[in-house]
Amino acid sequence: MLLYSCVDKGNKESNIDFSMQKLSESTFSETISNYSIVKLETAEESKINVITKVLINNEHIYVLNHWENRQEILIFSQAGDYIDKISSGNNSTKSFSGIIDFDIHPVTGDICLLDQKQKKLVFFKEDGRFVKSTPINYLAGEIAYGVKAGKVFVVLHTIQSDAESDINDEIIVYDENDKLLDTYFEYQKENQPLQNKRITLMKRGDNVMFLKEGTNTLYEIGLKKCDIKSTFTFPKPVLPVNKIYGAFFSGDVDVSQYVYDIDYFESDSILYTTFSSTDGDYIGIFNKETNCSTLYNMLLDPSCKCGIKIEIAGVYQNNFIVQIPRTKIADVLEVLDNGRTKCTNDEIFELIDNMKPGENPILLLLELK
Repeated sequence: MLLYSCVDKGNKESNIDFSMQKLSESTFSETISNYSIVKLETAEESKINVITKVLINNEHIYVLNHWENRQEILIFSQAGDYIDKISSGNNSTKSFSGIIDFDIHPVTGDICLLDQKQKKLVFFKEDGRFVKSTPINYLAGEIAYGVKAGKVFVVLHTIQSDAESDINDEIIVYDENDKLLDTYFEYQKENQPLQNKRITLMKRGDNVMFLKEGTNTLYEIGLKKCDIKSTFTFPKPVLPVNKIYGAFFSGDVDVSQYVYDIDYFESDSILYTTFSSTDGDYIGIFNKETNCSTLYNMLLDPSCKCGIKIEIAGVYQNNFIVQIPRTKIADVLEVLDNGRTKCTNDEIFELIDNMKPGENPILLLLELK
């Protein structure tokens, strides 16, 4: 039995329907209003290997870049010019072992790095100056700041590393002075712990939203409470956490009966989710202004080539940030804008067409209807 402490079920919630009755016969590109791109400068110090997260704040773009032996925050201008970086490989005096996630303090603008291995938060100014390091008592995989009634708080999504772990709760909430405020969602010891890379924490304005793995429920995490905000209806039930191991490793669970690998993002006006089943990969679009939802199966999209996924790296205002490696630009644009009509700036296409091997990927700011 799961225990959800401080959950106000009387709070107004909504159901968002991504069932098969919402499956669209149109192409995914028809959901796109317009887009723009940012070409990230390729310099010796700014070479990108794997992007796992992008945040845009004030005049800067922050890119979490993963190499095999280090992680770093690359800092660019909004035009894509390289400025500086914070790297786990060049901070011996202000040591941290790696960066699993990061967020920007909503008031000070400080960059907060989550060092999973050393169990601490490390803070830097926007110009890369070290501020402080704060230990945490949990193995965490995600971090997000929230603001409620003018008060800043931080939400950590912990990881249950093994059955004997001393971590009891999935969500930990601190105030900005590192005081523990609350915990939510007690871990069940009988569940097989998994190192999952799913994104579960997302911002809705100043609020922190949490899509709990193995459920169809979206929560709002606050200073003193955790409210159910939305439930999703998918074509099939969501694969529960306690059946993940049986479905993918032991073969004891029929995975065809479920949907899984759910990711969720939202901009000011659009809620965007991706999920998979044995029938293929799906994209669900919910327009908050019209309360209309639509479902897309990329295998049924004639403009979608096999193996192409729309990889969302972050959200900025009303735009979804898509990273596109040079080698996949042509195929991804075929899905997003096969007629090259969504963008009126011909310089963008010239820039894309002239990209050379070894250059950094572009960031595409995608606005959906």
